[in-house]
Amino acid sequence: MEIREELKAFMNDKEISLTAVARALGLSATTMSLYVAGKYPGKTLEIDQAVKSFMARQNEKIKAPNIQVKFVPTFISRKVFEVARICHLDGEI
Repeated sequence: MEIREELKAFMNDKEISLTAVARALGLSATTMSLYVAGKYPGKTLEIDQAVKSFMARQNEKIKAPNIQVKFVPTFISRKVFEVARICHLDGEI
């Protein structure tokens, strides 16, 4: 199956918009629209690779367990928050 067809099926299956895919790849929606339609005038090799990587990352995210890590305040974290609060109040970092 051609990568464009894989992308179309992936977007339908995962209910991801073309605009969201373009944003994730750092491309314009127009570029992605032309690419998916097979009318992109430039070289598509880089876009093909980016699309393959994007789909692989998305599939990996879906398979990864959703672990909720509870925040535990420690001495160091309290100091970091205190410094951040002082910086915010002073308007300086």
